[in-house]
Amino acid sequence: MTNPKCRKCSKTVYPAELINCGELAWHKTCFKCESCKFKLTKGSEKHLGDKVVCARCYDREKDGAKVYTNVHEETEKKQQNCSQCKDEVSPGAKFCGNCGTKLVHA
Repeated sequence: MTNPKCRKCSKTVYPAELINCGELAWHKTCFKCESCKFKLTKGSEKHLGDKVVCARCYDREKDGAKVYTNVHEETEKKQQNCSQCKDEVSPGAKFCGNCGTKLVHA
């Protein structure tokens, strides 16, 4: 039997590092949210069309909301910038004070 190729990096995935999700395979280190790159674990992933995403990105993207910042806890305390004008935004702000872009937070 041939070992599968990783969906992300296209390299061979050996059994010790394999995560299966449907008919697709990933290395444990490659199994990340395709929107924000948050590390996923088997069972924590959500399917959004042909993308595998985390629960937070799924909740935002399924409704058509655009995610402008990395919304995960380990980065929430870091400074955030608006994706449109790159201006610094206050933690918890709903809109960019400079250009008015709607921000989405966890």
